[in-house]
Parts: sequence; C-alpha cells; structure tokens
Amino acid sequence: MAFVLALMLGAGSLWAFVHEGKDAAIGAALPKLDLPKNPYVLREAWWHGELKSGETKLIKHQLFQRNDYWFWMGSSNPDAKVSIHIYDDQGNLVDKESFEKGQAAGARVVPKTSGTYYVRIKVLAGPAGPSEWAVIYAFR
Repeated sequence: MAFVLALMLGAGSLWAFVHEGKDAAIGAALPKLDLPKNPYVLREAWWHGELKSGETKLIKHQLFQRNDYWFWMGSSNPDAKVSIHIYDDQGNLVDKESFEKGQAAGARVVPKTSGTYYVRIKVLAGPAGPSEWAVIYAFR
C-alpha cells in the first residue's frame, strides 16, 4: 500500500504546469525582483490567454496610490513582439517607464490616486496563428 501511495504522489510531480509566456515575463522581471535594495515583490496573481498578431486586450485591475508597480508581458513564441502599457480610468497613458524586447515587455506605474486602471497588452508582430501570452506584476 505504501508503494502505491508513493507512486501516486510521485506521479503528480510529472504533471507540472509550464507556461512559456509566463517564463518569458518572469525573465523580463528578474532584474527588478533581484534589486539589492528595495526589490519589487512578485504577486501570485497572473493573467494568460492567446492573442493573434495585431490583437489587443485590456486587463482591468485595482491599483493603490503611492505603491510602485511593474507589469510584464511575455509570449510563448520567441518570434513575437509584444507591448504593454497602463492607462487610468479616463484612458490616459500613465506609464512612468516601459520597454519592449521581442517576446517580453514591461511597464511601470506609480498611481497618483487609488482606483481602476487598465493594462493594455498587444502582440505587435508574430506568427499567423495565436500565441500564448502571460502578464505578471509586482509592487513595492
């Protein structure tokens, strides 16, 4: 019986979930998460899905005044080019800084007021079919 239980527990580890888009986003985030002083804290929440080249998606999210946030997007396709930007509830771009590096992109925001914000992601270029994407975020 113990052998069967050990086999069942061990077999579960064979089915680990790997999301290549999330891996790309984490790769882009590492320099901010590994700061020697005042690093950003990665949140467990993340979003994912599929987008075709040229498609855009908005992610609605609550942000709080005086916090400093970074959002990163990654694509599972190494040939994809992606972008990410943050907008307030009036549609104004509020990024303090942003970057695009092929299959990963990031945007930083320090909200002046607490409220609803929109994370706009886009696959700028890529394969004809859909690519998996993921968005992660951190704050300090």
